[in-house]
Amino acid sequence: MKPRTLLVEIGTEELPPKSLRLTSEGFAAGIVAELDAAGFDHGEAIAYATPRRLAVRIPLVPAVLPDRTIEHRGPPFDRAFDEKGNPTPAASGFAKSSGVAIDELIRIDGEKGSWLGYRSLQAGARLDQSILGMVERVLGRLPAARRMRWQEHEFEFLRPIRWIVSMHGPDVIEGTLFSIPCTNETRGHRFLCPQGPVIEDADSYEEILLEKGRVVADFDKRKEMILEQAKSQARDAGGEALIDPDLLEENTALVEWPVAIRCDIGDLPSFRNLPDAVIIASMQGHQRYFPVVEPAAESGGETGPLMPCFIAISNIDSPHPEKVRQGNLRVIRPRLEDAVFFLNNDKGRSLESRLGDLQDVVFHARLGTLHDKSKRLERLAGIIAKRMLGEGAGSDAHDLEMVESAERAGLLAKCDLLTEMVGEFPELQGEMGGEYALNDSALNDNRPAGSPEREAVASAIRESYRPRFAKDSIPATEAGQAVALADKLDTLVGIFAIGQAPKADKDPFALRRAALGVLRILIEGEIDLDLESLLIAAKQGYPEGLSRAPGTSKKTANKTQAKSGIDESRGDGAPGQGSDRIRKSDPDNPLPQLRKFIFDRLRAWFLDQGIPADVFNAVHARFEERSEEPKRPFDFACRVYAVDAFRRRPEAAALAAANKRIRNILRQSERPLHGFETKPKESLFCEPSERALAKALDAIEPLAMERIEKGDYTAALHHLASLRDSVDSFFDDVKVMDEDEALRNNRLALLGRIASLFMETADISSLQSTGA
Repeated sequence: MKPRTLLVEIGTEELPPKSLRLTSEGFAAGIVAELDAAGFDHGEAIAYATPRRLAVRIPLVPAVLPDRTIEHRGPPFDRAFDEKGNPTPAASGFAKSSGVAIDELIRIDGEKGSWLGYRSLQAGARLDQSILGMVERVLGRLPAARRMRWQEHEFEFLRPIRWIVSMHGPDVIEGTLFSIPCTNETRGHRFLCPQGPVIEDADSYEEILLEKGRVVADFDKRKEMILEQAKSQARDAGGEALIDPDLLEENTALVEWPVAIRCDIGDLPSFRNLPDAVIIASMQGHQRYFPVVEPAAESGGETGPLMPCFIAISNIDSPHPEKVRQGNLRVIRPRLEDAVFFLNNDKGRSLESRLGDLQDVVFHARLGTLHDKSKRLERLAGIIAKRMLGEGAGSDAHDLEMVESAERAGLLAKCDLLTEMVGEFPELQGEMGGEYALNDSALNDNRPAGSPEREAVASAIRESYRPRFAKDSIPATEAGQAVALADKLDTLVGIFAIGQAPKADKDPFALRRAALGVLRILIEGEIDLDLESLLIAAKQGYPEGLSRAPGTSKKTANKTQAKSGIDESRGDGAPGQGSDRIRKSDPDNPLPQLRKFIFDRLRAWFLDQGIPADVFNAVHARFEERSEEPKRPFDFACRVYAVDAFRRRPEAAALAAANKRIRNILRQSERPLHGFETKPKESLFCEPSERALAKALDAIEPLAMERIEKGDYTAALHHLASLRDSVDSFFDDVKVMDEDEALRNNRLALLGRIASLFMETADISSLQSTGA
């Protein structure tokens, strides 16, 4: 019998929408793993998921595995019989335990010796006898925050199971699982097709559900339908649908037959004074609607202003869409009325008046209250803002106002956590703080509404949580960048100081996201600050001895450090001699470990941007060569982007190979690979090609170094790329390791200059992906 398509469908009550995709993928992967373990060949699995079903279709699965011969090995053959040919106790015991007569045992030869044993024929496994056990095991292993039982079953699953379809081609794999008979009858849409269609063949599963069951079984196809319908409805209104990826995913998991309906709220004038962010949060968070905004091109921003309509995704193609529309409007109305109530109540108090109340809110048991954190943010945001301005800046009015705005925003950034609006919509923290800051009569010495100073503080508070997620933008204002950096660095330093760094996949304080946020702000904001100094400044905001466990005296802590060989005097976080183990064991100095944790996020971030791993490694090797650790993320990123641009040049492959050859020669001659101090002597140049290389190097070196000192590594490598022809000619014509010691040393000095010059930016000898 030819291999045919296997179909398994598990019908349930409505599954948790936020984990539906993960559950579906886990179910399909689990069935595939079970087939693999049992030895069944198969094609590529196709997973299906709707609110009421998990299904997997796997082509080319055989019904029965071929019989196979099994070898059973006993004792080594030379120990199975004595000198007279009689079986030893080992042979007799093996025969008895195997249920085989001694005279039926044979000699089995292998690569590593010979054994006494026997062969038996094992019948091939049957799919119809194996699949239900596989399904039960997979369902029992699926990840779930909560499981439930139903009826008299002891088995626990996400939701009660109502039907099971199991087929192999056109044949039903009969059996019973959880007291439910396995059939070829599925269930269609709960309202559009209450009678379940019959699956005639496993290969026609998706088509039958679509045509007869009014169910779009493929998750991604359903998602694409929702996206296209929402965009179309928004275009008809003259706007753009605001599509949140997570919300799109959740809507897809809630419907089987998606129908987008545009609802207009233009007749709700009392909500026109609500901030757009509040209306959007109410639509998205409470009702899973897609808001509609004016086209970004017309507004000039990332998104345009909110339009008085939204897109609802219905799970039914109603003959009376107006009733569906009115029903959605009736639901959103009380939500927006609540928002108006919260807004009016919150505006009855200024942000600053809530500052004292933060003393009653614990940030962390060992890190103090939110009031303590607010004071730290005020200080740290001011320090960062001053450093962003650079040396000599800060004297004019604009600079002073920027620093003052950062400090003020840092102080007030957490006050909106106590407002009713943020209590209802936690995702609006920061956003509502900025909104209330504009109405705060005590803000910035009672300066009038609309003044640049008030706007700067409000914007910085709004931006203090950015970037909130992977694709979120960084703060747009300098003060906002300072506050956002301060907030993330304060949390990172504090949590690391008390020894609660992330472990494996557990990250309860979202420190990986905070670390990536710090890197993105510094890099995308083109802020060339030393990360080490920022961490030190953040640590100085905490009391001394924070990292020691409660009740541990400094004297005791010092004894512990002395035993571990830690130099407490290096409290500035500078890397000293010793291994990572010593650094990590220092309870009073978590900064080296934290700095490494933050920089470790860079590799994955660059890979997500399409930067090859060897480009990152080439830049990192530059610091390893000097026994240094990178401390300036923006400078590091500039080097990465420069090397990535360089690798695409036509000269890149030849120069990378030449640099590798140069480094090998220098290593073999035990010469340094950077900082080559010996200068070649022109009088010892014998060949025209070495004179030409030295001349080209003399012309290019000052230009390249000038660019390197300015951080323009792309331009520096552009200059160095012009050395290709000279380097190629040198290696074609010149014998570097000449018998004459003076000539040899002179040529090594010339190569040393080249290696050192390239290594000022990166180790391009390690590039492999050139010419891409």
